[in-house]
Amino acid sequence: MNKLFGITIILTVILSLGVFAKGDLIITTGTPEVLLQTGFEQDVFIPYTITNIGDEPVTSRFSLKMPQDNQWRGGSANPLYTYTGDIKTVGGEFKYPQGVPIIGTDDIEYFQKAVSNDIFQKGEYVSTAPTITLKPNESLPFTVADRGFFNIFSVADSGEHTFTYVVDPDNEVDEQDETNNEVTVTLNVSAPTVVKGPNTQFKLSDNQYWFFFKNLGDCVDLETPGPTKICLVSEGVFTAKLTINNEQVNLYYLFNIFSFDKQVENLVLSAGEDGFFLTYK
Repeated sequence: MNKLFGITIILTVILSLGVFAKGDLIITTGTPEVLLQTGFEQDVFIPYTITNIGDEPVTSRFSLKMPQDNQWRGGSANPLYTYTGDIKTVGGEFKYPQGVPIIGTDDIEYFQKAVSNDIFQKGEYVSTAPTITLKPNESLPFTVADRGFFNIFSVADSGEHTFTYVVDPDNEVDEQDETNNEVTVTLNVSAPTVVKGPNTQFKLSDNQYWFFFKNLGDCVDLETPGPTKICLVSEGVFTAKLTINNEQVNLYYLFNIFSFDKQVENLVLSAGEDGFFLTYK
């Protein structure tokens, strides 16, 4: 009995010393923000933070997957590339020379240089990506609205959408709990097919519209200043056939890069990269 009691004490001491301790990654989200529309898709910024709530440090590339509406989109992303010089500002200036921002256990931000490390092998494939080390209770924030942070989703249809983050989707990190690496946000998003000026994002004056059609046969209703219904009949590389209040109009352009203006009574139309522009007099 005394031997059994002694063994129990030894095991308790070993466990308390953290012999079997591991790191544990969780991911949490901040407040979503619907960004200004810039094209036929509506961008939604969802900030997120990865935290190590385990008992041991975690060295990882912190890979990420971003399913949308329960559909997996491509492979894993490696957001730490943002901080290594691979993603630069216009003109080649490095955005983050100080390194990766880490929120320490005292809630004070400090910076850590990312290093390259072969940390994951699947069959014959070895994945190389920047890594950092998160100590217990330290966090890696991705809370700035920047496409380089892989924290922006895009939707083309209005309605309720689900946006999901999965950290360490390939189980590269041996964790205390492998079931808490995912978070989902459900949000009702409006993705309009018509934008009315004034709008600085589309450089629209108050007498201008930007609009697009999702399918052939679709129509938009505008006020120019009277009721105007424009429908898409057909669309090719060099021309789009529209109807304006049931009158057919051909609009000529080159690969959506250059467009010839088309005037119909008080309306002037042209094609853009993601849709059509209309000015009324």
